[in-house]
Amino acid sequence: MGELRALQDWYIKFTLQNTEGVSEVASFCGFQKRYQINIDLHKLVYYGIPLMEVTNAIASNNRAVGGSIYEINASGYLVRGLGYITDINDIKDIAVGTYKSVPITINDVASVQVIGDLRLGIADLNGKGEVVGGIVIRRYGKNAQVLIDRVKTGLTEI
Repeated sequence: MGELRALQDWYIKFTLQNTEGVSEVASFCGFQKRYQINIDLHKLVYYGIPLMEVTNAIASNNRAVGGSIYEINASGYLVRGLGYITDINDIKDIAVGTYKSVPITINDVASVQVIGDLRLGIADLNGKGEVVGGIVIRRYGKNAQVLIDRVKTGLTEI
């Protein structure tokens, strides 16, 4: 169910949102992946690292940042930083400070695990088992039947 929800959120939803007349696609059910970080406060005190430093380090390592153009030999290259977390080890390796000139990472002061997000319900398909779905919301004033046909075409293409 986690794989189906990821497929819905990252492929089907984005494809359908680009369909003319679609206002939004709302996903429901399945398991959403969440990273849980359990910080050992005693280790933070030992290393002299404030809790806010850990929070800031995680936040700053999970966003894209703009860059500039790097020019060399009359050619320009766009430089940008991508910091999206894709793996549990990406979190474990985030530096949060130093202790006696040695870098301290999240892995040194916390345990990190992948868990399922809080589920508020499930959907079943004809009594045969749980499913993942999406609700397509049309733009105001758009023809519903035309939109349904476009969404069906988009689903076939996907």
